[in-house]
Amino acid sequence: MSDNSDDIKKAEEDLPQDVKDFLKRIPKENREKVVGELIVSQQLTSFHGPLPPPEVLKEYAKVLPGSPERLLKLVENEQQHTHKNENRMILDQIWKGWVGLIIGALLVFLFFLKAFDLAMAGHDWVAGIIFSFTIIAVAGVFVLHKFYDQKGNRRE
Repeated sequence: MSDNSDDIKKAEEDLPQDVKDFLKRIPKENREKVVGELIVSQQLTSFHGPLPPPEVLKEYAKVLPGSPERLLKLVENEQQHTHKNENRMILDQIWKGWVGLIIGALLVFLFFLKAFDLAMAGHDWVAGIIFSFTIIAVAGVFVLHKFYDQKGNRRE
């Protein structure tokens, strides 16, 4: 009994000051019982990550045999699914980049071709304007792409 009493006194020391003040108002014969209840109610187990601690897995196995293996399989499947989706998103970004580059190159080529046709037809000013704006637009895209990332944040 003294072992339990020592534990309760030790736990009482760790309590916040306002709880200690409240406990002083409780009669001594009931105080140990209240502190014991507080200790029980304060114990909380939590974990982070996909798997619970081994002790919890053992408890799961007692309640439902084979459940830790099922839980591990579930975590493995979820990880595979996440990796597959991430790889798919990366490939999509690569393809979008290449398709955008090819379409942009084709548009630039068509504008240059049309500017050349206009220049050969004697419309030098119009051809010069189309050619100049095309060069400025392409240079602007490459310069701005260098300084800004995809979210619009400036890079140095």
